[in-house]
Order: sequence, then structure tokens, then C-alpha cells
Amino acid sequence: MDYFMIMRLGFYVSQVKRVEVGIYTITFSRRKSRNFQKDGKIFYVVTLLRGGKEVKKGVFTEYSNAVIFAGELMSAFR
Repeated sequence: MDYFMIMRLGFYVSQVKRVEVGIYTITFSRRKSRNFQKDGKIFYVVTLLRGGKEVKKGVFTEYSNAVIFAGELMSAFR
């Protein structure tokens, strides 16, 4: 699968926040760091759940890396 399609799938997940594929669920969330006022960091969390239990998780500080990770998870089910 090409890079552009992975980015499109990941962007879709980031926009809808929760995608269910069979028994799997992919969630995309954004969290501010505890010291957000000082450092201004935002964390992007991508989680793959199977039947409510966490299978894989990725925590990123850059949106593009989180989108790529989410896209790779989605492309595995395509």
C-alpha cells in the first residue's frame, strides 16, 4: 500500500476519533501535557483495542507520526 493511502486512512481515523472494524476498535485522542502552560506539548494517543482490551498503543508528540501509525493499523484490516 502506498504512503498516500496510509495517510488518508490515518487522517480519517483522526477525524472520527473511533473506528470499529469487526472485533477491533481504533481510537485517536489528543491530550495536553501536565505542564502545558510551560512547554505547550500535546500528545496524540492511538490505541488498538480487541474486545475492549488494549492490543497496541502509540503515543506521539507529532500529529503526522500519529496519523501514519493509525493509517498503518487501518491498512492491516483493509
